[in-house]
Amino acid sequence: MTGPDDQAGPADQSEPEGQAAPDDQGRDFAVPMRRSRTADLYELWTLDIVPSVGGRAARAFETRPKQFKRTPIDVAETLARLRYQTGHNEIYLSETQRRELVEPLLGESDGTDHSDETSKFHQAAAGLRSAAVDYVQRSFDTGERQLRNAFRDAAKTMYAYLTVIEGSVTAHAMARLTTHFVDVVKVARSASKRSISIWRS
Repeated sequence: MTGPDDQAGPADQSEPEGQAAPDDQGRDFAVPMRRSRTADLYELWTLDIVPSVGGRAARAFETRPKQFKRTPIDVAETLARLRYQTGHNEIYLSETQRRELVEPLLGESDGTDHSDETSKFHQAAAGLRSAAVDYVQRSFDTGERQLRNAFRDAAKTMYAYLTVIEGSVTAHAMARLTTHFVDVVKVARSASKRSISIWRS
């Protein structure tokens, strides 16, 4: 996970060179290894519990002045933003606002208990996982090619959906979520260094 000092999302967005991988006939071809913004957005969405506790931390800070009197000024300022801007600023969205922003793209967060698997993203992901399990758990090699083809088809379906949502909307969502996430991580790291719990209200 990228730290707050890096001022970036939770993943490295560099674009390393492609690497060789075998195709059906064992021939090598270049596979691009660029990290997509959709993958970064999925990480943030799965870890949505992080910004959710930011407001709780800010309230604890204000109501326990004795406990947190040695908190650095920059951390106190970050807590103030989390306390008063969340839900009122385009880069400090409330939980409801984050759901409205991301659920049309990725469905409900996989970091929470949820039963709704009807989104296109979850359907494509479930199909890919199922095909992968069928392939690795096969009992005989006689159906290996068929299972491999089924996995390839599922991967193509997943890739097609991710290609559709990759772009301005995904970049917009990342811009709305990243600063909030990084700020809460900064507070958590500061609290951890001082062996204090700012999360319990």
